[in-house]
Amino acid sequence: MGAAWLTGASLGAKFIGMFSQLALAWLLGKKEFGAVGLAYTIAAIVGIVQQLGLGDILIHRHVHFERWVTPAFWMSATMSMVAAGMMLGGGTLAAHLFHAPQLPGLLAVIALGSLAQPGRIVARAKLDIDLRFRALAVWGVISSLLTAIFSVSMAWLGCGPYSFVAPMTIVAVLSSIVLWVLARPTIRWSLRVRRWRYLLSDAGAIFATNGLQTLIAYGDYLSLGLFHNQAIVGVYFFAFNLSMQVAILLSGNLTVVLFPALAHLGSDPARQRTAFIRASLMLGIVVVPLLLGQALLGGPVLRLIYGNRWADAVTPFTFLSIGTVFAFLGGPATSMIKARGGFGLLFRFGIVGLLVFFGLVIPMAWRGGPTSVAIAVAIYYAIFGPWGSLLALGGHRTDWPAVIRIYVPILVASGIACAVPALIMPLLPKGPWGDLGRVVLSLALAPAIYVPIIWNLERDICRELLRRLRDLINRLPITLLSLD
Repeated sequence: MGAAWLTGASLGAKFIGMFSQLALAWLLGKKEFGAVGLAYTIAAIVGIVQQLGLGDILIHRHVHFERWVTPAFWMSATMSMVAAGMMLGGGTLAAHLFHAPQLPGLLAVIALGSLAQPGRIVARAKLDIDLRFRALAVWGVISSLLTAIFSVSMAWLGCGPYSFVAPMTIVAVLSSIVLWVLARPTIRWSLRVRRWRYLLSDAGAIFATNGLQTLIAYGDYLSLGLFHNQAIVGVYFFAFNLSMQVAILLSGNLTVVLFPALAHLGSDPARQRTAFIRASLMLGIVVVPLLLGQALLGGPVLRLIYGNRWADAVTPFTFLSIGTVFAFLGGPATSMIKARGGFGLLFRFGIVGLLVFFGLVIPMAWRGGPTSVAIAVAIYYAIFGPWGSLLALGGHRTDWPAVIRIYVPILVASGIACAVPALIMPLLPKGPWGDLGRVVLSLALAPAIYVPIIWNLERDICRELLRRLRDLINRLPITLLSLD
């Protein structure tokens, strides 16, 4: 039921975020988008020092949460202050390296938001352990709405790239306060420093793994920023942001649900495996056709909204949307591996991923631009998504049928549903009316093809998905009245 709550909430947040991004793309230019992309990249790389994985450790040790929450909080607070200091001190160097004079101010605002992380980490871990996904879902929608309102308002008032970072900082502080009130974790004033080393015994592998994942997540911006100007980075940032919203929101929320739920099933590996496969299938059935559909409609929709203003973002958007299919289907693997305590395996997987990622991205950024980097990223996801799923299931040759079960039916059904309108679309005339016709054709034809195919391929999963969606709809009025 937690997956249904967070999925429904994420769909609402997706629409909010999508309209916010579309509005910001009207109000801001490519250079502003590029400055924000570089600021987030520097902040994320510096913020690696914060990523000790303390939330994951608390969830993994849920039976003894009260024993470990105080040292985890103070350790997180210490590293947050270190990260904030590094952002404040490194802004001038980053501005010189990337020829972006706005970076010091942007990083200073982001640094303030990073100080709110400790409270958010322990409060969210407590809510995860208690399986209070409804509260997380409702606040997720509210925080997305607040971020969108603040961002568009500030852009309208002429705040430039600060329209991105300032609202994120404000909402980060609010999230810390709200989640703390909901969870009410008990924190002692004593730092419990002696227990830090016992947390670090687990945190070492998690810290290294999170650092590797961060470098992969922002390595495309970093590579483009080193070889190209802010406007080029801005094109890619716009395409990436728009293409990844569905996957980021739903994959992140799926992790919130899966990790605690799978951790509770740790004593029953067979049930844990079955739960992982079924959850992956249910989310994939909903999201994969949306991702392939946005790849199909990216060009017509962006031309209808912006004309030729963001024309150079269409092709990168298309490739990133296709690559995100594999990233999304492989996303739950991290939750499964963490639930089994396989932090060392995640680290080794991350090392290989980092080498392959930069081996693909750096040459593409050097020789090409946003489209070349988008192709490299899509190739990376297509390789490491299925591989991650295989490792989550055990990593044996006999686990391949289960991986195929997760990927192939959904990809076949979605691919056929999108291929048919894709073959017809070139026959329509050019111009706004032709693009509108392409959108209408695809929205009418693709679902009519997809639904019967996936129903026949995965009838039991579809029935369970419908049942959970009905439960979500029936409980929606209660949810709007209460967070608890």
